[in-house]
Amino acid sequence: MINFFRKSVSLSSGKRALVGAVVAGSFFVTAIAYACSITVVVNTVGGTQASSNFTVNVTGDNNPNPSTFPGSASGTDVTFSGEGNFQVNVASSTNYTTSYSSDCFGHILTTDHLMCTVTNTYQTPVIPSADLGITKTANVTSTVEGGTINYTLTVRALGPATSTGVVATDTLPTTLTFVN
Repeated sequence: MINFFRKSVSLSSGKRALVGAVVAGSFFVTAIAYACSITVVVNTVGGTQASSNFTVNVTGDNNPNPSTFPGSASGTDVTFSGEGNFQVNVASSTNYTTSYSSDCFGHILTTDHLMCTVTNTYQTPVIPSADLGITKTANVTSTVEGGTINYTLTVRALGPATSTGVVATDTLPTTLTFVN
């Protein structure tokens, strides 16, 4: 989550600082001079990642410092050199989808109060599986010696995934001889 706060404080350099607060359960960045708080929330139902496993990148024409850092549940301070455009990105992680609120990019002004929330949600991997059904039928139930029995094997793909490379093998009893 990125929090941009309106409360300003005069600094000895003549710049203004915007002061932020920590949001529990997530990580944030507060920028001095032109302020920004970034919170990265991790929804890990079934997953194992923590906020610190995600790398945050802040880019912009206003020199964010630091511009790259690990997520933190307690927050990370970032300083901008002035007003300007910025964008927050979080490096992807396997089986997590990342979403950003609308305040995670745009133009920052000294009077802005923006809240950027980056949410990383664990997605349970879907492992495609195939389910096949096979039936064997004969054209007769009995025959005499030297007679012919025609067997038919029927394989059905029952889904949900597509089956590829399927091979069905039917071994004849030793009392029968294969005739092509």
